[in-house]
Amino acid sequence: MSAPHCKPPRLMENSLDISFELLTMAIFGLFLAVLAGAGVWYFRLRMLGDATSEIADLAGRARGAYRRNKFRKLAEGATLAAIDDPALAAAVLLYALANEGPQNLDKSQAEIRAQLSAVVPAEDLEELLSYAQWAARDVVDPRDAVRRFKPLWREKLTADERLHLIGMAEAVVAQSGAGGGSQKLTLEALRGALAS
Repeated sequence: MSAPHCKPPRLMENSLDISFELLTMAIFGLFLAVLAGAGVWYFRLRMLGDATSEIADLAGRARGAYRRNKFRKLAEGATLAAIDDPALAAAVLLYALANEGPQNLDKSQAEIRAQLSAVVPAEDLEELLSYAQWAARDVVDPRDAVRRFKPLWREKLTADERLHLIGMAEAVVAQSGAGGGSQKLTLEALRGALAS
């Protein structure tokens, strides 16, 4: 005899309901894990991209600074390289020397005018002085001007004119009142460059 309450249990139907819910939860959990992993990698790649763009920006700024410095040096060199008149070259050197002792710049400029008025025609003097004063602002070290103009002076000046140029430079240094080491070194370089 069978007992009325002994029906075979419906295990299969219940297990399907439970397994479908578990499967749904597992798929949903897997989906969330993949989504979270993708989010983490997205932010890591984004941070890497930001770091890369910052490095590229830094490299670009460094390259720009290098190019500006190179162009500035070329522009300075071009100003002096365009000078082919020994009197103008002398005026640039004298103004560069005067700029080394700025405390008595007015006296030095008056001395430059007096020295050059003896060798430059009166009608050309103002233009020559203006250009020389402008060009001398780009000269960082007067010894650079000596090195640049040395071949011009050696080619176009006589021995007496070279000695006169040295005397002009000494007079400007004396008027500047500084007589600093830089001016003395420039005078020595000038004497060496113009020595016969």
